[in-house]
Amino acid sequence: MHRVSLHRDRLKSVTVADVQRVATTYIKPDNRTVGLYYPTEEPDRAEMPATPDVAALVKDYRGDTTLAVGEAFDPSPANIEARTTRITLPSSASGRHSPKTPSAR
Repeated sequence: MHRVSLHRDRLKSVTVADVQRVATTYIKPDNRTVGLYYPTEEPDRAEMPATPDVAALVKDYRGDTTLAVGEAFDPSPANIEARTTRITLPSSASGRHSPKTPSAR
């Protein structure tokens, strides 16, 4: 609750000059998009389809087979280091690769 009160109290100290300064800084012609609305007497609107009956759609749904569970990953530095492959190119550039699974190495 203190955070809300602090924010409210800080907002009370904002002046018109503060708002004008920020507006001048950030509201620029190149940073805006202008939209114009031209009403017509007979608008050509797309017809919206009826809302589907979700219960009827999923009534006989059984789903696909369950996917295999991923590995239990140990995020310790030692495990990450053990799975990391390092290469150095002739240009002295270097790279590292850590496969998603230990068997991909």
